[in-house]
Amino acid sequence: MGPLFVAQVEFFCRQILDHMIWGGVLERHPKLKVVLTEQGSGWVPSKLAGMDYSYDGSYLRHDIREVIKHRPSEYFAGRCTWARPCSPRLRSRSATRSASTR
Repeated sequence: MGPLFVAQVEFFCRQILDHMIWGGVLERHPKLKVVLTEQGSGWVPSKLAGMDYSYDGSYLRHDIREVIKHRPSEYFAGRCTWARPCSPRLRSRSATRSASTR
């Protein structure tokens, strides 16, 4: 697998969030919860900041507000999350940290 393939996989995996929010899926299905897995999480804050910027009035058409009524970050905050690492090594670290904070 070359670097282009890896970049495309990341792009298409992360594009799910765009479709769920801009497509109005989360607006139409208020009880739907979304869990993003196997994608890391470092990209989420900048992605949401960019989406909010677009929604608040950059170059995006203003009629998008007929499809989604809230800022993208508001949909994410209430309805989306990402999965925790499944690696046993990482799980044991998390358990150790949790035990030490009790």
